[in-house]
Amino acid sequence: MNELLNKESVKRVNKSLKEFDANLEILVLDTTARTAKDAANSLQCELGAIVKSLVFRAENDFLICLVAGDKRCSLN
Repeated sequence: MNELLNKESVKRVNKSLKEFDANLEILVLDTTARTAKDAANSLQCELGAIVKSLVFRAENDFLICLVAGDKRCSLN
């Protein structure tokens, strides 16, 4: 088993996924997924099929934006 799957945070996410849908599973890639393009190459899919998660701090709150891999998020 990959050492990544033994991390407590990954175990918590996996538990939540299984509670939501027992058929969901975490995939560990052999190649990098640091960028959306890397992830698309690793998964052999189109860039638009990847979702980037961007976290921003806005005063006392945090925002998470889910953006298609082939799109950009403007801070304006």
